[in-house]
Amino acid sequence: HRQPTTPTDQRFRRHSHRLSLYKRLSSSQQIGDLALLNGEIQDRYGPLPEPVERLFEVMQIRILAKSLRLTSLEIKEGNVVVSFDPKTSIPETGIRTLMDRYKSRFRLLSPLSFELHLTHTDWSGQAPELTAALQILGVCGTKSGAAETAV
Repeated sequence: HRQPTTPTDQRFRRHSHRLSLYKRLSSSQQIGDLALLNGEIQDRYGPLPEPVERLFEVMQIRILAKSLRLTSLEIKEGNVVVSFDPKTSIPETGIRTLMDRYKSRFRLLSPLSFELHLTHTDWSGQAPELTAALQILGVCGTKSGAAETAV
């Protein structure tokens, strides 16, 4: 039976290896990069401990936010406020899809921001909910996503 691993436990003892993993994680530009790294770490060290899983979730949200050109993503008191860069093209189809899906939990704050009430109060529930909302924006914000939505 393997003990849970963290980047600081004995299996990550080598400082250079731990730094290499953190570097690869922080330089990941696509969700697929994260999935590959996650799989590689699990193959080598076994199941990831909760703090490392949280780190992967944060990085996934960060990659999605960057691809959507968000200026901020703020979670507080069960709500997330999402703000777009004024220079970006707002994914209107994605916004409409979120409005339809989340109805009373979704509120436009300005032409560049919205608020979504999250149903979970803990990160382990909020992360998948936030990830799903950002993925909707990303898929519906692309030409192929808009075409699929129109069909």
